[in-house]
Amino acid sequence: MNKEIENYINSKVLPLYKNNDESHSLSHINNVINYSLQLGKKYNLNEDILYTISAYHDVGVFKDRNIHEIISAEYFYKDKFLKNMFSEEERQIIYEAILDHRASNRRNPRSIYGKIVATADRQFDCFEDAVKRTYTYLISKNKEKNIDEIYELIYKDFNNRYGKEGYVKVYANEEEFEKQLKPIKELLLDKNKFIGKVKIILNNRRLSYGK
Repeated sequence: MNKEIENYINSKVLPLYKNNDESHSLSHINNVINYSLQLGKKYNLNEDILYTISAYHDVGVFKDRNIHEIISAEYFYKDKFLKNMFSEEERQIIYEAILDHRASNRRNPRSIYGKIVATADRQFDCFEDAVKRTYTYLISKNKEKNIDEIYELIYKDFNNRYGKEGYVKVYANEEEFEKQLKPIKELLLDKNKFIGKVKIILNNRRLSYGK
């Protein structure tokens, strides 16, 4: 990996994630970076491109989560330092991959780089962390709702993403992803059981809720 690119991103780009919510924090970005690089080795992909896509993909969340992929892609494309580090073709690949990464975007990523980063973005190390991230986001956007309504929203969110008709898909390492999802899909079949598990996770974290 090019050390100039790595050092620049580490010092100028990654610190911007302190502005994001917990569900799009630096911890999440580092996980995406590491998993993207790991998957990229299987396809002999350019590590500089993967690192840059992964590092930039959520940087615009603090501006507007609803269009953060557009904001993040523009942040990258306007970066003068990185403009000199990549060819125009490479910059286009990075730009498009950032635009294409969102799971709710039903269009498949346009390049193998986009597919790898999108796949890394959709992995999670454990169900508990995914619940906490979802909870943090939902309470920030639904302050008028009580805690039982938040539990319902968490169930709906997980079911929309990972349920039988869920929209989340990956483009590499599919067997491992399905292995991760199997217990969650089974849990989603019983709404009361799912919400009971969520309550345990959040109570263990001792999260406070304002209502």
